[in-house]
Amino acid sequence: MGSPPNTDMIKLTEIYNKSFGPKDKKTGERECFKIDLSLEELRFIYALDKPIEGFGNGDDPRIYEIIKGRGVTSLIQEDVAMIFHYFGKQDVADDKYDKYDYLTDLLAGRKTKGNNNYPEPRDDGEPYEENGLTHTGIVKLLLECVPREYWKDILKHSGHSQAVLDILMEQHGADAIMANWEEVSTDVGVDKLTKFLIEHGGGDTVMANLEKIRAKVGVDRLTTLFIDNRESWRIISNLEKFYKPAEYYSIIERVLKHHDANGCLVGDRSIEIIMKIDESIISIPNKAKLLIENHFGNYIFRYWDKFKILDQNKLVKSLVEHEAGFDAAYNMAKFDHLNNDVIQLLFTDLVVNKRRNYNGSIQTYLYSVSNKHVIKTQTAKILVDGLNEFALRYIERYLDSFEHPLEVRKLLEEKQKI
Repeated sequence: MGSPPNTDMIKLTEIYNKSFGPKDKKTGERECFKIDLSLEELRFIYALDKPIEGFGNGDDPRIYEIIKGRGVTSLIQEDVAMIFHYFGKQDVADDKYDKYDYLTDLLAGRKTKGNNNYPEPRDDGEPYEENGLTHTGIVKLLLECVPREYWKDILKHSGHSQAVLDILMEQHGADAIMANWEEVSTDVGVDKLTKFLIEHGGGDTVMANLEKIRAKVGVDRLTTLFIDNRESWRIISNLEKFYKPAEYYSIIERVLKHHDANGCLVGDRSIEIIMKIDESIISIPNKAKLLIENHFGNYIFRYWDKFKILDQNKLVKSLVEHEAGFDAAYNMAKFDHLNNDVIQLLFTDLVVNKRRNYNGSIQTYLYSVSNKHVIKTQTAKILVDGLNEFALRYIERYLDSFEHPLEVRKLLEEKQKI
């Protein structure tokens, strides 16, 4: 009496034959068909309920050939989704994760069935031999297909390469990383993970979880990460969440010093917030110092109602010293008691250093004091000697702005003879 038929081999043969066509006579290869398998067939081929019983010579190579073929035909995503849906209905959690281990081994093309035998990351990015999937490809596949309740286990064993973080961010966003913070940060490190989030547009997520992240990264490091990533406005907008009032001045100074040449890091909204800080925390003189010394002198005149109480002569000297004389000259009409030596200093700076649009600044000032005869002859001499022909027309047009118009006209005539 013969041995009973091996039902597993019969079933495997049936699945194999409908998955592949006959061998090509020239190449010896079989065409892989894109066919749907039932959940029962998937449970069988992935050995979810029990190992496939062969003939005692190890795993039947057709098992891996079928799985590899399903990867080539893009059916493996549907397989994984269906399998994990099946896992989700099981009662025994421990058993569920044993099956997950085995499934991951199969996806990696590894024939061992031991627990915790997850595929190791590969530095070279080359695929695993059996089915053509890289380590990153396997993680990507699993994250695409399985319910999020299983992600913590996937990420715990994924190796957390940069590519895995990229997959999470690209396909699922910063919130997905935050939802699996403990699993990812354990291997990657909190600092690196926070830096990754901020650099990849996850600043809102960091702010939404600020208390948790701040406790792990530290306020100073978090500030540096935002500044380096051109998001220092988040610090200014949330000062009370980062620092004590006594620290506001120093941190604002730090932020302003890092703004770029176009002011992209610190905009109108941030300056508005600074100006609204109570004067008992940062006084008006100190706000002026912050703005002028960090090349935001133009904002002095946007908030002139607050700054006009300061010593205007000292204010202009400070603006000139920090290369903001243009802003002072352009807004000369706002000043009501400048000394002549300060005016002379201002125009000397404009003319000698050829500050931006200095012609326009001079025209604006001459117009503002026309008919007032306030500009000293010494200042007029500086202007006449340094201005180009186009700008000299302004002086001629506004002679009544000068204390001695006739002397200025004479200076102009002598200039024209040269």
